[in-house]
Amino acid sequence: MSKKLIFTTISIIYIIILLAGASIIKLESSSQPGSDKVLHFIGFFILTLILIFTFESYKAKRSMSITFITALIIGFIIEFMQRGIPGRTFSLLDVLADLLGIVLALVLRWSFYKQ
Repeated sequence: MSKKLIFTTISIIYIIILLAGASIIKLESSSQPGSDKVLHFIGFFILTLILIFTFESYKAKRSMSITFITALIIGFIIEFMQRGIPGRTFSLLDVLADLLGIVLALVLRWSFYKQ
């Protein structure tokens, strides 16, 4: 099996998991305040790493830029999608947590390039 196919498959599965998790109806606020921001941060940190390796396996020029844009678009799609789900809302703080996870993953990957 090729690296391209493996990373593409992992990317697709992970994006489906993110979308499914974001689609679950939130019945009550049982979690501590801000804990969902940590989940957004971790989820998008992992997504970004997966996308980096996926785009790099295709030898895409500007893979870091493509990764940034793709991950950010997925974050906005999830937030807009949640507007129609009971107990969920669009939150710019969630987008900010997504963005921080994306940026940290990109900075870490960039720092490995520099070595």
